Amino acid sequence: MRSDGGGAHPVRRDFLEQACPRFSPDGSKISFWRGKAAKPGAYFVMNADGRGLRRIVNARDRFPWGCPSWFPDGKRIAFAKDYNLYVASADGTNAEQITDDKDGTFYRPAVSPDGDWIVCDGDSRTAAASS
Repeated sequence: MRSDGGGAHPVRRDFLEQACPRFSPDGSKISFWRGKAAKPGAYFVMNADGRGLRRIVNARDRFPWGCPSWFPDGKRIAFAKDYNLYVASADGTNAEQITDDKDGTFYRPAVSPDGDWIVCDGDSRTAAASS
């Protein structure tokens, strides 16, 4: 929809639940979680017009622990899965776990405007990681 609330319409129709949509920095793509109620889902990216859907990574969680957060370059996304933080390429070719369960419980990441830091909710047992 437009920022004034007019012209609302679905970008894609689906039988699966979809949550936490986020525009890429240039507005050309949307990242989001997609799955079924009480079943594991996955993080996806698609073009802003609803075409080009591709899975970034399986989430195994029944609901995402926070929305994916885009890096300023629009090429990477930070997200939480199983209480850990990951960084994935927006094209789905690479995903790297950047924390482990020994570090604590992390969710709802947000990437800083310069892309150098990630802030998140959670319970840290040691110092938090930066990108």
